[in-house]
Amino acid sequence: MKEFFTCLSVVCTILITHDVIAQSTEPNPARQLIIEAQQNLYQDDQKALDLANDALTLLKETPDPDLEYTARIISSDAYVGLNRFAYPKTVLDAMLAQIEYKQPALQKAQIRSRKSKVLWYQGDTLSAIDGWDFYLNLH
Repeated sequence: MKEFFTCLSVVCTILITHDVIAQSTEPNPARQLIIEAQQNLYQDDQKALDLANDALTLLKETPDPDLEYTARIISSDAYVGLNRFAYPKTVLDAMLAQIEYKQPALQKAQIRSRKSKVLWYQGDTLSAIDGWDFYLNLH
């Protein structure tokens, strides 16, 4: 079952990253870091995390909410890959509280799906299933 959710996360991350990067028309120095982070995700989670954090640092100087969203999703997934679950839950909860992206319903569903994955890996199966049920209803 873990392999299924990992595969599902990989596909979702690729789709999210590609969609956000393709939609963004203005050059932003963080974009390339986010692309590299996405390419390293699930293969070298520490490198993906470092690249996503570097992108988030650059995004403080040149804000782009959609690129920030993608970088935070990647960092969350990287932390899960490193079996560090507290940070992703905090970040995902904060992201849910401040949805202001181009597709808020879709992104809210994606965030809840990832939070469910974190809960699943922590062994909180019932909360994870509730989260996925909510995700399916939003999506």
